Amino acid sequence: MAKKSGPLREKIYNKLIGEIVTGQLNPGERLSEGSLAQRFHVSRTPIREALLQLEKLGYVVHKKNVGTIVKKISPEGVREIFEVVAALEGMAVELFCQLPPTPEDMAELAQLQQELRRNTMEQDFASYYEGNRKFHEFLAEKSGNKTLLELTRNHRDSIYRIVARGSTLPLHIQEYLAGHDAIIEALQKGEAQKAGMIMKDHVLEAGQLISGDMAPLPWRTTT
Repeated sequence: MAKKSGPLREKIYNKLIGEIVTGQLNPGERLSEGSLAQRFHVSRTPIREALLQLEKLGYVVHKKNVGTIVKKISPEGVREIFEVVAALEGMAVELFCQLPPTPEDMAELAQLQQELRRNTMEQDFASYYEGNRKFHEFLAEKSGNKTLLELTRNHRDSIYRIVARGSTLPLHIQEYLAGHDAIIEALQKGEAQKAGMIMKDHVLEAGQLISGDMAPLPWRTTT
């Protein structure tokens, strides 16, 4: 039975986390094991496992006499999440640059950025969210560090939950694209430390834009 629950748990987890990230499930909303079991046509075991996984990553919280509810993220929590992701992804880019990237790697990265520009022109922000996820995950995957990749994936999901709830993307999308351009340029030049620093600042900048606390970042004056 345990072998069967794994794939079901992951399927349910992925569906629920997607609904939390996109705002279909709101902060404070209760997630009933019984209702979810009926919805997914499964027993309560994979539901319980999926909810425990969500709780571990900070998406939901279990309250006595209430049950599992979608967790609210405090301003301090938002800042901490962006700081962690910035450090992880900065390290990933630096490791990737040190390998170094192959011409095929750089071509794929350029293609991902081109697709994001097309999404921007078409104002297709849903596709932009997905494309941006692919861009950042590609860099993490190419770091060659599986532990770093897993940590980055887990925490970046939290960022998308925050970004999806804000309305800053259309206002600041050019800043986000400029950050990607600067990262690509540093990778092309083989400047590992600079590439890592730019990625770190890029993620922190996104957090600043979302919080409204925008401040000039060092890499803007050096590219």
